[in-house]
Amino acid sequence: MGEPTSISPDKPEQSSEELYWADTYTWAMQQADALRRRDFSSVDWDNVIEEIEDMGKSELRRWKSHCASLIRHMLKLEYWPSWDVKTGQAWIRTISNAREQMRDTLDESPGLQSKKQEMLGQAWKTGRRNVARDLAELQTGSQIGRGHKHAWREWERKLPNHCPYELAAIEDPGWWPEGVQCRLERALLETDSFGMLFVKVLMKNLASDRPVFHSEADFQHSLGWRIQHMIPTGRVRPEHKPFPDESKRMQVDLWLPDIGVAMELKYSTREYEIEHEGEYFALKAGAPDNARYDFLKDIQRLEKLSDRQAIRVGLAILLTNDPACWSEPGPDAYSIQFSLHEDRRITGEMKWNSKASAKGIKDRKDPICLKYSYDLRWQKYADIGDGNGGQLRYLAVQIGH
Repeated sequence: MGEPTSISPDKPEQSSEELYWADTYTWAMQQADALRRRDFSSVDWDNVIEEIEDMGKSELRRWKSHCASLIRHMLKLEYWPSWDVKTGQAWIRTISNAREQMRDTLDESPGLQSKKQEMLGQAWKTGRRNVARDLAELQTGSQIGRGHKHAWREWERKLPNHCPYELAAIEDPGWWPEGVQCRLERALLETDSFGMLFVKVLMKNLASDRPVFHSEADFQHSLGWRIQHMIPTGRVRPEHKPFPDESKRMQVDLWLPDIGVAMELKYSTREYEIEHEGEYFALKAGAPDNARYDFLKDIQRLEKLSDRQAIRVGLAILLTNDPACWSEPGPDAYSIQFSLHEDRRITGEMKWNSKASAKGIKDRKDPICLKYSYDLRWQKYADIGDGNGGQLRYLAVQIGH
């Protein structure tokens, strides 16, 4: 006869406590099933309560983590010995993303509002410690060793003990410490891409407050105010004439004399109605052909000012909710030479074709002649609703520098 077969006894069923540590997923499914069946005697109450509390704490940790990242990079912008625009813009994007994540966390868990000040204090300690370590590594070229530890301690002594930033300022997407503003301006002025970097930061900040405007004047005023908010020590002058003795045609919409920047701003709309934060907007139908012509004429005007050295940088911006402005017109369109479609390179002479009526083009009869060439890249500005007209995009062109 062979050896008797050994029969293993069934594995004993694990208790809820044991299962909690051994197999969290199965434990969670069992607890959900017990609660669904109102079988309260089978609920592992201690661990269920702990998990629910931890859910709330995880949202708290999430807000503090993003706030600490914001503080770390804000301090980098202030205390890093030197940085170029590319590095500075990367840090600014990190700060902007952190602000968005902090706002989203509070939207999802508004109960955290009462704890923000306390969380800010804790996030400050983390962000301050991390940037002190970063600065020590930059100074010593090492992440370890006695020299690094000494430099780390020195930087912790140099950095403020308490957060110098107000909570409301930290949450404001358009706020930056004054020292950061000055350093960013100086760094921007040293790069050929100054204008477009400035526009991207400016339009992103503006869209967070004003995704839509009543009129072109509303857009121009709001953008001027946003620039003043971004550069509090700078001057912003509307409707500036670089050459007072010449005609109004040489007037620019906004003039930033401290940095030599002239801006021309256009706002073209198609009919659309929307309510935003309790404010009603009734956009009127415009003429996209005229809008494209006027934008190109703005570029032509800024070229002339740049050639006469009246400005250092010219920026032409067209904001619109009309897809006709960024779409390529048909081959027979009388305004085809004024097309502003994506990836087009504009240069040289542009004029209406023979089908254009004198009544339709009125005072826009003269050809546009651009001395330089520009590649067109449209950017998304804001989504305000559904259907045609529900999205705003902007086109920016830099002239000079």
